[in-house]
Amino acid sequence: MKKIIFILLLFTTIFSVIAQENLIFKETDSLKTDHEKNSAIINYTFKDLDENEIIDSLRIKTKLHLNSAAHCMILYSMSKNMRLSSKEKKALELRVTEIAERFYNSNKYVLFRKFRRNTGNDSMFLKDTIKGKKVAIILFGSNCVITRFDMLRSEIRAIFNPKMETLLSK
Repeated sequence: MKKIIFILLLFTTIFSVIAQENLIFKETDSLKTDHEKNSAIINYTFKDLDENEIIDSLRIKTKLHLNSAAHCMILYSMSKNMRLSSKEKKALELRVTEIAERFYNSNKYVLFRKFRRNTGNDSMFLKDTIKGKKVAIILFGSNCVITRFDMLRSEIRAIFNPKMETLLSK
């Protein structure tokens, strides 16, 4: 009986450690550059996201599938030029939150950060541990000039990151 309990505890421990593993690292391991890794992660698509009339309308209007963080960032950063309504922007924000949840539920822990050259860190793809979980930190490049598009992309990060951080705290 003690052996059976020991084996069950051993398997439980192994599975909980595996559950903490970030599958995004396995999927991007074969990619050589940070840029390739970042691109693969930000363009990672989820096929089964929730649908609604507003998202369908945006998809037709923009020809973007809106099933990746990249598509949402692109559209959000062009929201003024595209004359998106407040309802359309809100739908994009909800989509970004859903994408963060899907990343988390797939054991793919990701945070988006702004890359600052004056930090002395030239890497654009980092690994960190948050609440015992290994997290991919995707750094977006920046330069001396901050454009309106950079500001809007930072708004998307401000939606995605808190959701992911809340989920990581579970």
